[in-house]
Amino acid sequence: MNNQRRNDLRGVIDSLESAKQDLIAVRDEEQDAFDNLPDSLQYSSKGDALQDNVSAMDDIESAIDDVISQIEELCQ
Repeated sequence: MNNQRRNDLRGVIDSLESAKQDLIAVRDEEQDAFDNLPDSLQYSSKGDALQDNVSAMDDIESAIDDVISQIEELCQ
């Protein structure tokens, strides 16, 4: 792989890192929303939905990390 394509891939990594930070911010807000629910609502369908959203965003963060690692391997 030539240097130009490596640089292009590093740009992709930067974009993914930025997107991951945005995702983390939203996930943290969703977690705060759950944490601020009264206990009676945390165990309701609303609480379950918030926790499902947090879990899904955790999975997405992990997937982004995997993609970044694969791209970094290509750049070596």
